[in-house]
This record gives sequence, C-alpha cells and structure tokens, in this order.
Amino acid sequence: KLTAPWIEARLTDETLDDVLSRLGACAQRWVTARADRDPRAAQGWVTVNVAAPGTAGDLPAAKSTLPAVLRFTHGPRRAALAGRPYHVAAYPVGGDAGRTVDAASVRLRIVSPFEERRAFSRRIDASVLPALRATYPDAVTSGGAGMGVWRLEPGTVHRVRGYV
Repeated sequence: KLTAPWIEARLTDETLDDVLSRLGACAQRWVTARADRDPRAAQGWVTVNVAAPGTAGDLPAAKSTLPAVLRFTHGPRRAALAGRPYHVAAYPVGGDAGRTVDAASVRLRIVSPFEERRAFSRRIDASVLPALRATYPDAVTSGGAGMGVWRLEPGTVHRVRGYV
C-alpha cells in the first residue's frame, strides 16, 4: 500500500453530503478494480484524503524522469500536503463478493499540521486543568496531548466534539 489517493474538493457544511456521496461512488469503483486484480487488496476500509482546492498547484514537483507512482508519492510532495489541514474520508468495505463500499457509513476526520495540533492541545489542557483541580488538587495534564477523543460533529467540517 503506497498511499491513499488525494483529491481536491471544497468541503463545507453545505457541500459535505454531496461530496462524500460522490467520493463513495468513486471509492466503490476503485475497490472493485483493485479486487479484480487482487481480492485481498480491498478489505476493511478505503480512505481518501481531501485537500482544499488549489493545494495541488503549490506542491513541489518530483523529477519528470521518475515513474508516475514515485512522482505522486514523492516525499517532499506528501510533506507539503500534510503541512496544511486536510480531511480523511474512510469508507467501510464489505466482506461480500462485490466488496460493497458503504458510503452512508463514511467516517470523516480532520488532520491538522503539527503546530496546529499542539496549539489545540495546549488550549484543551488549559481549559480542562482548572476543572480537574477543583476535584483533584494535584491533577496535571499530559502536556499537550489533547487529553481525549476528538471527532467532527456529524454533518460538519469545522466543529469537533471531544471527550476528556
């Protein structure tokens, strides 16, 4: 497995359902094609990385003499993609003969660059620590780990819900 595919799409609360539905249909075609070549290749989950429109135009290019797969998975190119927030859409793939992609059960998560994740974790730690110390005076936080499980609110691309 080299990498999940990357696409550009404008994800907003208004466009989310349509984009994820269309991505699910594409994922089904991709899974079917992979399963035809290797039945074990399309098991479990299939993921698609979604970057903001215009992202690809700013990516560093690999040498044109490299094969296409190596140009697209070129380290500096992938690092540039990961240097900006992006979303990952994960679709469950059924164990049936058709390897049915369940587009209605897609899981969407946001991936933020390292510095943004650290800043978010510091804000969470700062807001949780006073409440913890009210009950546990010696409580300490984990030092910027974000203390919890964070998920996007269903139907949104910018609001998270956390459990600490």
